[in-house]
Amino acid sequence: MEAMKRVFVVLPVILSYLCTISALHTRGAVPLDSFTFDKVITRFPYTFVRFDTTYPHGDEHEEFKKVVEQAKSNEGLLVAEVGIADYGEKENSDLGDRYKVNQDDFPVYMLFNKDDPDAPIRHKGHYNADALKKFIRENTGLFLGLHGCMKAYDDIAMEFMPADAKLREQLIEKAEAKGETLENAGDKKSAEIYVKYMKKMADKFGGDAEDFVAKETKRVERLRDDDHTAAKKKVQLNAQSNILHSFSFAAAQKDEL
Repeated sequence: MEAMKRVFVVLPVILSYLCTISALHTRGAVPLDSFTFDKVITRFPYTFVRFDTTYPHGDEHEEFKKVVEQAKSNEGLLVAEVGIADYGEKENSDLGDRYKVNQDDFPVYMLFNKDDPDAPIRHKGHYNADALKKFIRENTGLFLGLHGCMKAYDDIAMEFMPADAKLREQLIEKAEAKGETLENAGDKKSAEIYVKYMKKMADKFGGDAEDFVAKETKRVERLRDDDHTAAKKKVQLNAQSNILHSFSFAAAQKDEL
């Protein structure tokens, strides 16, 4: 009987401790509430906000943590999170109402521009880290490394898409030379993929090159998403898809100039 009494005394303490741990915010992401939200989102060029339960967990939470890690050194982007409670005083539920965040849709991701904080862009795609980073890049132009991508080669892709035939050949030579200096096997493989795609586009111009990227992206992603594709192959195909995205992003930037 005494043992049972001790259990009933200790159990609430343990549960309280576990709840405190669960409610801790994601390391590197700034926790926002109804009082701090407006003050913070106007301080950075862009703020990427996750609206979620006060006790986030699971695969989607792990993917969000990868985005936070990648964004930590990007001065133009702040990653934040808002925990919305559906119990007690229902903390931050006013922010949920303000931005039409339905708890059935958790997690909800929005990108805020400090120049127009009342018109956030809502993410509507997959919740894996690469999809979230693509969403951020497409709407900000900020670089967040995707699996298989390297900034130096993404920079070359930015030059490559609007270039004429002569410059494209020079950029291919530059990419190949840089690849020879790489020591990491994964980086060398990625460099080879960049160069392979650049060579395939070298004799194509304008819409033809963009058409190649679009068709190749569909082909690669179809294979990647096929249930019969081996897990190891899926990882490789995902890297190819991300590298192709770098070229399509470069093409989109070119069209906006």
